[in-house]
Amino acid sequence: MQGSVRAMGNYNKYPEPHDVAKAALRAFTSARPQPRYIVVPVDGPAAVTIRKAMDEPEQLNPGHNNREALVKMLDEALAKVAK
Repeated sequence: MQGSVRAMGNYNKYPEPHDVAKAALRAFTSARPQPRYIVVPVDGPAAVTIRKAMDEPEQLNPGHNNREALVKMLDEALAKVAK
């Protein structure tokens, strides 16, 4: 939690939220909008968001996940998005 609070303290160094506004416009006007958007000015926060999402399977189903099953689910999810 303290790490998150420290990271939030650095947001004043990021550019103005114009990219967020552009992503929102694309979402509202796209014929095929994405279900979710990550809009960040640098790679670090995007990786943090993705890593947090990757923590969830073990949090939701502790001790019952295996790598092969998770990789298969990831492949299936990526295939859906690619369509």
